[in-house]
Amino acid sequence: MYNLYYSGTNLLVLGAALLVTWGITFLVTKRSKKERTKQLINNWQYAILAIILYVFYAFAWFTTDANVLAGNLIVLVTIVNLIGIKKPAVFEKRVNEWAVGLSFILAGLMIVFDYSSWIYIEYIIIGILWIYFKIFYKKEIKFKYGFRGLMLAITIVAGIILYLFGNYVNINTAHIRTNDYSVKLGKRSAVVSGYATPNSKVRTYLNGSEETPAEHADSDGYFEFTAQTPGKWVVKVTKNGKTDSDYTYVKKSAAWKKHQAKIEADRVIRHFEEYYQEATEAIDNIGVDEYNTWSNENDSGVGGSIDSTLENVQEKHKKDLNTAKLDLILLQSELKVLEDSGSSDYETYHQYYKDLKKFYIITVNPPAGDIDNFGNEYQDARLTVLDDIDEF
Repeated sequence: MYNLYYSGTNLLVLGAALLVTWGITFLVTKRSKKERTKQLINNWQYAILAIILYVFYAFAWFTTDANVLAGNLIVLVTIVNLIGIKKPAVFEKRVNEWAVGLSFILAGLMIVFDYSSWIYIEYIIIGILWIYFKIFYKKEIKFKYGFRGLMLAITIVAGIILYLFGNYVNINTAHIRTNDYSVKLGKRSAVVSGYATPNSKVRTYLNGSEETPAEHADSDGYFEFTAQTPGKWVVKVTKNGKTDSDYTYVKKSAAWKKHQAKIEADRVIRHFEEYYQEATEAIDNIGVDEYNTWSNENDSGVGGSIDSTLENVQEKHKKDLNTAKLDLILLQSELKVLEDSGSSDYETYHQYYKDLKKFYIITVNPPAGDIDNFGNEYQDARLTVLDDIDEF
């Protein structure tokens, strides 16, 4: 029932616009001595009403639906008046009054459809009353200033009653509505907004989990917050022990997906480079010790199987070996994510991975031959990997 606050506002704005319109009409007809001028102002008074409603809408935030009525009036009344220039019978048969009444009814239906609520039927009622009293009611209207006085009384009195009642309910009951039941994410986020009990705490939930801190509705009941994650966002407000809720689906967009892919690619590259440097250090620890041990054995003339010597070195560096193995697995995993993201950097980092894998294989399974053969291949692979790291 808090919606009656807006219905009352619409009626009060309409009453003020009618008062200004008929005031202008009265002044012009009283001051002008030309019947032609009086006739013109009388025929075009409803176009003036539309203009005044547009002015109210432009300068007053609370005239929410004035522009809808103004648009219908300016179109239908203008069409009828233009036809009436060549066919005066249009005015004699009160087609212009039909146009006004239908403008109200059409505007009311558009507003009801827009808000998906039959509570906003004030314009429809005014339109029906307008047609009834202007077209079908044949008796004299026993009201001060006749039809004009009656319509002003209905709009202003009804507007005040609905406004006061709706305002009381608006302030003292729990109610909340989002402006859209679905919004699309932009590049980074989307704005979810709506109206709730004024000056209340608005709790928000994403896919059932509460997000903190809570939002707040201002003195007019308006609230908004930035949603950076897709899903069902539920908003709740509590007043005097009662809770009301509504929701908005935040959907993915092409721009958001592209931006998320870039973020994911940046994350993958950052982790890739961390694993790469860690693996390089571990492999280098093993390789340097292998070369030095092999070299020392050659210099001492001990001889023997080099395989057993290298096994002993790798056993001593078991921690480094396990680190290198794990990092290579992680690098493969990150590469897969980078490829799936469609990043243009995939081929470059895939080559980095192949360079590191080659460095690992040469170190763990040295090439056949003497120490120089191992040393040359090891150093070439090592320099390639270090150059890769410099390119990061």
